[in-house]
Amino acid sequence: MSDAIAFLAVVRIRDQVTLATLCDKGAVSEEKKGFEGALASVLERAGAAYPGWRERAECRECDGVLHAFADPQAMFLVAAGIRDAQ
Repeated sequence: MSDAIAFLAVVRIRDQVTLATLCDKGAVSEEKKGFEGALASVLERAGAAYPGWRERAECRECDGVLHAFADPQAMFLVAAGIRDAQ
C-alpha cells in the first residue's frame, strides 16, 4: 500500500457485513479506529446506495478522509482511507 492509503474495506451493502479490511502496518490504533468510525457513518447512508454511488467522510480521530464507492450492481461498497497529504 502507498503511504497515503491507511485503510481499505469491502462491505456488502444489503446487510452491511464487512467482508474484508486492511490497515496499514504503520497506522496507530486511533487512526484505525478513526477510519472504522468514518466507515460506520458512511454505512448509515449506504442504504440508499445505487450503482456508482460515492460518499466521502472526514475522519474525526485522525487527519484523513474515507472515500467509499458502490460497485456497478450496488451490491458491495469499497472504501479507502486516505491520510491527509498536508
